[in-house]
Amino acid sequence: MSATYVFQGYKNTYYFRIAISTDLRHIVKRGEIRRSLKTTNYATALRRAQQMYEELQTLFNQLRVQNGMHPFLGKGFEIEGLTIVDPKNETVC
Repeated sequence: MSATYVFQGYKNTYYFRIAISTDLRHIVKRGEIRRSLKTTNYATALRRAQQMYEELQTLFNQLRVQNGMHPFLGKGFEIEGLTIVDPKNETVC
């Protein structure tokens, strides 16, 4: 993950910011998400941002699957929970 998702704001507190991709904006109803990482320590902010990024990517993928927008659907791939499995039963993501 790039440090570009992290910025310093009010009273030197670090924040996380991520743009919502255009395919999800009509569902999420916003263009970006900003959240405080509740720390003034850069290393701590990076760790928290990484966790937040991973959680949001999982959520974005869930939204795509629920709305029939996942890129692997209809191409010989099937969904098992949140794991995408190809026809050879190998995990893709």
